[in-house]
Amino acid sequence: MIYGVVFPDQMADHRGGTLIRWHKRPGDSIEFGDDLFDVEVDQIAVLQRTKRATLIARSSRKLRRLKNDYEERTAKRSVAVTVSAAEPAHLRQILTIEGGKVRVGEAVALATTSQLEAIPSDADPLLATPLRAVVNILDPAE
Repeated sequence: MIYGVVFPDQMADHRGGTLIRWHKRPGDSIEFGDDLFDVEVDQIAVLQRTKRATLIARSSRKLRRLKNDYEERTAKRSVAVTVSAAEPAHLRQILTIEGGKVRVGEAVALATTSQLEAIPSDADPLLATPLRAVVNILDPAE
């Protein structure tokens, strides 16, 4: 069976980024939990809750009420994430090189279930079953 290694949609408000580094090469076997590649995410929107007191005047009475406001602020910094495999496979072909742009849901590589299985030349990455993967945010201290 042919799998498409895709950049999964598991983070809030990100559309894609730049592929920084591949941890696996074509022909390598992939096990559960193996790091596949690192991506620098363009931007992440952070939803921050703030409390703000609002004064409301009604007739001759003045009422005070606390109003909860939600403000969306977009961080201008880039965040590095790593994509790890959630099922075993064998990496066969890399479609996006290091430094290339990736989008959420886009296939960046092709993998197969067995080492001997070949990828046909007319294989369409869009029709391949997505390989289950998990996004982990890298700690900047590492």
